[in-house]
Amino acid sequence: LPNAPDLTSADGSATDGQIDLVWTAPTENTDSSPLVVGEIAEYYIYRSTSSSGPFNKLTTDPSTLNNTVSDYADRDVTAGTTYYYKMSTVNTSGREGPMNTFSRAAVTSAADVPSAPTGLSAIPGDREVTLSWNANPSGDQVTSYTVERSSDGGATFPDSDTTTTTSYTDNGSLGSVPDNGTLYYYRVSAVNAKGAGSPCPAVSARPLSTTPPPTPAGLTIAVDANTTRIALSWTAILEGDYSDVAGYALYRDISVTGSFSELVAVVTGQASSTYINLNEADDLVHGVVNGVPYYYKITALGMNSAGGIDLSKESERSSAAPSAPLLVNPYSTEPPPAPQWNGDPVGGNLSVSLAWNPVTLPGNERLKGYYVWRDRGGPGEVQSSLLSRDTTSYIDTVPNNEATHSYQIEAVRYGAA
Repeated sequence: LPNAPDLTSADGSATDGQIDLVWTAPTENTDSSPLVVGEIAEYYIYRSTSSSGPFNKLTTDPSTLNNTVSDYADRDVTAGTTYYYKMSTVNTSGREGPMNTFSRAAVTSAADVPSAPTGLSAIPGDREVTLSWNANPSGDQVTSYTVERSSDGGATFPDSDTTTTTSYTDNGSLGSVPDNGTLYYYRVSAVNAKGAGSPCPAVSARPLSTTPPPTPAGLTIAVDANTTRIALSWTAILEGDYSDVAGYALYRDISVTGSFSELVAVVTGQASSTYINLNEADDLVHGVVNGVPYYYKITALGMNSAGGIDLSKESERSSAAPSAPLLVNPYSTEPPPAPQWNGDPVGGNLSVSLAWNPVTLPGNERLKGYYVWRDRGGPGEVQSSLLSRDTTSYIDTVPNNEATHSYQIEAVRYGAA
């Protein structure tokens, strides 16, 4: 019987989608007697995806593997799969000799660039973002992955780096350390011998500080007595490690030793540095009253993952900054003119409908509001709650339909009770 040929190489890297086999013809039979080429009819090729077999004979045309042939291209292969080969020799009598005692292995090359990675996720940390994704199929024969970063909403990805693993931590290796508070977009593409494939869809993450921001400095106050309001300004926190300030909170008290429990305003935006505390006429809740000194404190507020304010991340409060009492242009102590009726009161079922003309004060002074009095000065006197300055009508609910009542509309200035 003829000996097996010497399978000298099996190479899957030269041509995409095939493995090239090369061998040399045997020169002896199994009994060590000489074997001439003319006694060889053809060669058999066996293949397996395991080094331990089983090895199956490839279906080939005998004329393609006759004694004049010393190479063969196996094209029935899958990219990225490792194949093992053995060979045998058939003599002119049709007798097949033994297979090689060892096999040759080859991995086929990918036919194209790899597919886009899947499962990309981004977990933000303090000045870092950790990425992970699924490994590409083995058939893609990935040699590395390219990680790209964008800070302009995904319009451009100027920062990139490579890795051979399926995870990556962006903590400065992409050219700069990520800024806390900035929304970054990331995408990953796979690379093989053919080049880089398309990137996967981008995901976003916003790194955030794990500690509260520092206390803002430079809180100053200016009193505008002509408009009875207080202008506050401070130094915005724009530099340093804490770049994820989302806004500022302003607290107020009428005593420097007070609790400062009154939250006057939350000012959004890291670069914000001013606030106007309006007068009582324009802000019924937190407006300043003429002649009263106020004290203010300020805090910085951290950012949440959506870019908004995270009230759980609040700095220490600043020292109290006082304002001077607003005494330059005090409110008039004269009672405002009495409102004029706009028609007679109209009685209804257990009700009386009232209407009056609005009161206008001289200069820039604005009315605070109105009180409606029923039977003022009498034993059954009733006073309404303070009505707004824009109110010019009122329905009074009365206890019965038989009694006669007198009514008075009182206009109220600021500074009055």
